[in-house]
Amino acid sequence: MSSSPEPQRPSSRRATPRSHQRPPRLEALNLPPVADLTVLTPSPIDESDLLLPEPTPNKPSHSLSEKRISDEDDKQEEEEYDAPNPATVALWRHYLFKVHKYSSYSFTAFLSLHLATANVMPALVGIDAADNAVVLARVLYQMPVVEETLVFGSLAAHLISGAVLRIHKIRRDKRWYSRRLKMSRISFTGYLLAPLVTAHVVVARVIPLIKEGDSSMISLRYISRGFVRSRLVSWSVYAGMLGLTVYHVGYGWSRWLRIRKYTRVRIAGAAVFALGIWGLNTVSKANNIAWWLGKKYDAMYEMAEGMVFRWTALGAGVVYGLVHSYSLSVSSEKKAAAAEWAHKEALIAKAKAEYAKLHPKPAAAAATATLDFSDPNFDFAKYLETALKE
Repeated sequence: MSSSPEPQRPSSRRATPRSHQRPPRLEALNLPPVADLTVLTPSPIDESDLLLPEPTPNKPSHSLSEKRISDEDDKQEEEEYDAPNPATVALWRHYLFKVHKYSSYSFTAFLSLHLATANVMPALVGIDAADNAVVLARVLYQMPVVEETLVFGSLAAHLISGAVLRIHKIRRDKRWYSRRLKMSRISFTGYLLAPLVTAHVVVARVIPLIKEGDSSMISLRYISRGFVRSRLVSWSVYAGMLGLTVYHVGYGWSRWLRIRKYTRVRIAGAAVFALGIWGLNTVSKANNIAWWLGKKYDAMYEMAEGMVFRWTALGAGVVYGLVHSYSLSVSSEKKAAAAEWAHKEALIAKAKAEYAKLHPKPAAAAATATLDFSDPNFDFAKYLETALKE
């Protein structure tokens, strides 16, 4: 008795969809042989460099203020504050940048001491204790060698090197991009600080040296006398100088130290600015001084007002002359470029006309109405029109 064939069990594997089937092997594609592969030098590729980082779930995204480095303005600031490579950049610019950078280190040492004693301490310990601290600090930073190098020397080196680098940057951008790029906010606040700091130096240091021979009589009462004489001007100058200084120094040091998150910088800057305003308010109310000392202070301020006014007018005239001269040169260059472009367009039009005279185009043959598809002049529309008329 012959046994019946066993029924085949259904396969447990599911049919593989076409989209998930393996691609055919290279041997089955019958591709032509690739020649000269042996002359190539293989090099390993790190696939981790080609992959993007996977997003971290449930991680709060940084605010827009903490991503300022991706902003175009911060890219320009980063390029401006990034030290140039001496192998690709002129050595004079490299060392001038070093002077600009390290001069801010020495001046920040004096500035920290000055802000702490003249702005912060009046808010915390009062005007009398702050006056004693100012006198003690003056003994340190008004020594003959220290003042010329730590204060005025570093400040002058920072300003001059920054101005030279700015001029070089303007000329380079004009040569490369035919336009002047936007100035960064750090540089802009620095240029705004320059006249305010100069006026403060004239009032608090130069005038006492001229009138009294030294600064032994200068204290926070001298600053408070300025608030009594002109409250609006004094508040505008000192509050503006304090705010610009906090911004310029805070963000400048964040660039030097390469701090990417600006939240802490803003918090620290806001705290220093608030303490400084509080200290200025305390100083502005301390006007109880002797009458003879008030007369001396008034004479110093009268001399300072005249000197500051004259030098401010001179500086404003020089700045206006430079800006006006630059605008005139830019407009003349634009007019010259437009005239040159118009001259080139005229030459091109004249050359085209002369070429058309020397090489006239052949007259187009008349279209034929005869049914001849091999004729390049055959016009099917005209043929249909003729056929309908017949």
